[in-house]
Amino acid sequence: MISVLSKWFEKVCQLLQILWLWFFDRAILYPLLVYVAPRIGIQFLNLGYWPLKHDAEIHDDVSDDNDEEMINFVRDNCAQEGNEDDSEGRIAHIYLYEKTLSMHNNYPDFDGLDILEVSCGQGSGIKWISKKHRRIGKIIGVDKVPLNKKELYHKGDAQDLPFDDESFDVVINVESSHLYRDCSAFFEECFRVLRPGGQLCWTDIRYPHQIHQVQREAHRAGFRLDKWYDITANVVAGIHRTSRKYDRILHKSPLVVRMFASSIRSTYCAPGTSTYQRLVRRQRIYIAAMWSKPINEIAEEEEE
Repeated sequence: MISVLSKWFEKVCQLLQILWLWFFDRAILYPLLVYVAPRIGIQFLNLGYWPLKHDAEIHDDVSDDNDEEMINFVRDNCAQEGNEDDSEGRIAHIYLYEKTLSMHNNYPDFDGLDILEVSCGQGSGIKWISKKHRRIGKIIGVDKVPLNKKELYHKGDAQDLPFDDESFDVVINVESSHLYRDCSAFFEECFRVLRPGGQLCWTDIRYPHQIHQVQREAHRAGFRLDKWYDITANVVAGIHRTSRKYDRILHKSPLVVRMFASSIRSTYCAPGTSTYQRLVRRQRIYIAAMWSKPINEIAEEEEE
């Protein structure tokens, strides 16, 4: 009896922790970071990605053979910058953006293509893309609380994008959609603003039982699935780099931030936290996917 009660209590505690982190991410952390992040040196707000390929000329670690072009692109461009801030943590953040982009058929040049990033945060991804992928047509970001007031950044909801139909060739969405109230509306809006033949490049985290739902929502919006990768191991490798950077920043942060240190470390899945363990045990998985909008603009009929 005691054993049963103990297991029941443990499950209740785990559920309460999940609910707390869900609330914390949406109601506390994001609004707090909107104003604090620029002051404490946080630029990117993703878990990171690290290639996992047995090729010493590329990296001592290691991933998919398709990563080679992306790895060379990141390595060459970070070397060109010669920036002391190009620590492994920052590079891991950049890798996740480049992994998202690398699924596109026109990577890395994107000749003349117009790109929209949905949920761009502070815009660090947009700054990187506009600086390193110079042959793009234009790039615009949209976020509920855009920190940058320049013309490149628009205030708007991922589920109700403030753009005309068929305005973009590429939509990217990096580690954001799990926070949306209605992912079906998000996919429908992406489909609406894309031109025929346009592509949605997406990366995010999900519980295994949610995977079919994501695919179904995108299909119902009219998209055709072109690429689907499980990149959980790469993201865990990225976390080892980004969490070290985040831990250093957290240690130097104002008291109002450090008050939530335990929950914040869980948010960026620092090693030792329950959120990190869920990824390692594959209780949550990280996916990179690309969908296309059919050129004839007629959505494929839903499979029965």
